[in-house]
Amino acid sequence: MSWKIVTGYGVFGAAICSCTAKTLLDTNDAKVREGVASDQNTEQALRNTLTLKQAQVFFRHGARTTIHTIPKLAEANYDAKIFMHPLPHTLFDLDMVDLATGGPKTKSRLDEHYAKKKLLGGSVAGQLTTLGQQQCFMLGQKLKQDYIEGANLITEDYDPNTVFGRSTNIKRTIESLRCVMAGMFGVSNLQKIAPVKVYISDQQSEVLFPNLHNCHVLTQNNHSVLFHMGDKPEYQPERLKLEKAFGVNFKDHVGLNFVGMRDDLVARKAHGFPIPSHALPLWDTIELMASKMIYAAFCGQHKAERNVVMRLATGPLMTMVMDNIEDLEENKGNAKKLFLFATHDSTLVGMLGLLDIWDNIWPPYSADIRFELYENQNKEKFIQVLYMGKPMKVRGCDSTLCSLKQFREAMKPFMIRKDELNSICSSDILEQIDKEIKEEEKGEIQTEEVQEQSETPAGM
Repeated sequence: MSWKIVTGYGVFGAAICSCTAKTLLDTNDAKVREGVASDQNTEQALRNTLTLKQAQVFFRHGARTTIHTIPKLAEANYDAKIFMHPLPHTLFDLDMVDLATGGPKTKSRLDEHYAKKKLLGGSVAGQLTTLGQQQCFMLGQKLKQDYIEGANLITEDYDPNTVFGRSTNIKRTIESLRCVMAGMFGVSNLQKIAPVKVYISDQQSEVLFPNLHNCHVLTQNNHSVLFHMGDKPEYQPERLKLEKAFGVNFKDHVGLNFVGMRDDLVARKAHGFPIPSHALPLWDTIELMASKMIYAAFCGQHKAERNVVMRLATGPLMTMVMDNIEDLEENKGNAKKLFLFATHDSTLVGMLGLLDIWDNIWPPYSADIRFELYENQNKEKFIQVLYMGKPMKVRGCDSTLCSLKQFREAMKPFMIRKDELNSICSSDILEQIDKEIKEEEKGEIQTEEVQEQSETPAGM
């Protein structure tokens, strides 16, 4: 079609052009729709031949009391009698086992830190609330529908030979795991075999969240994000708006930033407390800026450092995911069909970034990411990743159903073992990539409080 010739006929020519273009567009649209439908039919036909062999579920803990409080803002009253009572339908006995030694779990440094902060109403900071228990119980019921009643992956009777439960060494995630298990299997079934073993790693070896312990590179990046990101041109105007609205200066309070401010407000909203009127017009700004900050903390502040930070922060976890799949492929005796991992927002943000499906939205309480392994009649294997129940097209894959070979190839650059992890963690690679990092640190006074914040993953 020649636009030059047709337009020579004025209005009539334009009408001809319009009709012709519409016909071509309609024809092309029809072909596109046919192509999409054909692809969907092909994928559905493939799905009908598949059997679910394994599922690994990583979920954020349920709603909790706030960790941070905004200065000059009246505290929410977290009455312990109202917000902290245990739900009977989630209660059964747990045996918390050290993953490496098989003995009792070690003390939790973070729980000791939270215990120092008492909130108005008698509750402690960072604790799973009654609401959070119910959220995780309901997630467990959804998993029951999908993996017990739907796919018949496991039976309704809890079997430690096929199901593996693991949590970070923090009270709220351990309790969240208990509630998810109660939702899946029911407390009466679980109490028959109680105490039910769940596994906890020590802090130094933990992979269920970006582990800053003994990783200078991650600590350095986390510090830069928490203490200096608000000064950068993209963030400074928004920071100044918030400081003016709340009557505070971020620099006067260690830990006060977009992430800390969001933490207080989101916990209030979840538990039915009113949001201050002066915060409402800024809600979207706080959400977006905080989400960008936590992504930068675990996926890098710039494109140049993205893969390095993601590999150190989430690579060990993805390596574990692939190892669990390999164990099943090789029919190892310890291979499990279902893994339940109680984790944090930092875990999910790192995974969403690594999988290239980050959407700039902070993962809500009890959000989950699942890795489902399928097999067809020819023993060919496929991976499906779901985020909050929705199948996702992840890095390196052509559709939401991805061949294991293709998925493994896409994840390969991020996988990392202990020796290489330690080597990169102790290097100055971040300073080589981002010269601003070293400049930011000049003249800083590293108090104990600043150091503790720097070594604690953003959001925790």
